[in-house]
Amino acid sequence: MKAKLYALLLELLEAMDKRGSWCGETHLQKAAYFLQEAANVPLDLDFVLYKHGPYSFELHEALGDMRARFLVDIKPQPAPYGPSLKASPSAQIVAKASSETVSTHKTQIESVAEKLSGHGAVDLERLATALYVLRNYPGDEDQVGLMHQLKPHITAERAAEALAAVNNILQEMDSQ
Repeated sequence: MKAKLYALLLELLEAMDKRGSWCGETHLQKAAYFLQEAANVPLDLDFVLYKHGPYSFELHEALGDMRARFLVDIKPQPAPYGPSLKASPSAQIVAKASSETVSTHKTQIESVAEKLSGHGAVDLERLATALYVLRNYPGDEDQVGLMHQLKPHITAERAAEALAAVNNILQEMDSQ
């Protein structure tokens, strides 16, 4: 089970890196959330709405385990930025062992990486929180207000923009 999750996460990291993403933990957290909730890739991770949007403590632990197994390297960045994550050369072992799983979900991984890699952490928080609201409160008539209530630092205008952007992303993914 872990090998499949790790292979999917490593493929996501590589796809994001190819597109110039920062690939910090925040970026991977939000991209994994989109991969699971918008692209329906079965990562089987639990996400909660946390300080900067949807967050999975299981994913955080998995990244720690992947680092301990030398599957992910940390690339320091100049202050005040946090480090980037990179798939290590030894990650190929996991990729080969789970190549069928990765190839089954390659299109979804590439799509999520394409749609999210150009965004910074602040944008990703808004987008992932918008997806969280859409998935967890689908019948709420005031999703903009709810999003602002859940994250008061996100203005109603920014919440509306994020909800519209995520609805567009979902429509694009549904048509693939």
